[in-house]
Amino acid sequence: MTVISTLPVAPSRADPATFADRGDALFGALAGFVSQTNAVATETNAAALQAINKAAEALASQIAAALSQSAAQASELSAAAFANQSAATFTQGAIALLPKQITVSQSIPAGFNAVSVGQLRVASGAVITVSNGSTWSII
Repeated sequence: MTVISTLPVAPSRADPATFADRGDALFGALAGFVSQTNAVATETNAAALQAINKAAEALASQIAAALSQSAAQASELSAAAFANQSAATFTQGAIALLPKQITVSQSIPAGFNAVSVGQLRVASGAVITVSNGSTWSII
């Protein structure tokens, strides 16, 4: 780490006897002062860049952890839905797996067509609502 040296005492018109010597000393020290100041600025910029990079790495790590957690939660929800087979459709290649029982209330919004396949059982308490302008076909 660069240290900036203290500059000599500045000359003063109030002290004419030392004015020239102090002026020469101050002027002579300016080149070293500029060099030291530039070095400190370079070191400060490098330290700031390093801090920014570390902060970006930490943020990237936090984002990766959050995405991993979200993916795990999505996987758990998917597995739970498949196990429950409540109204979800699951596709495995060219085969769509549909539950035989409707266990939760569902609504078909206006302007939509819905289709179910095969025999269905609507569980107690589950209600299927077909809005005006919609159809539900069971084939």
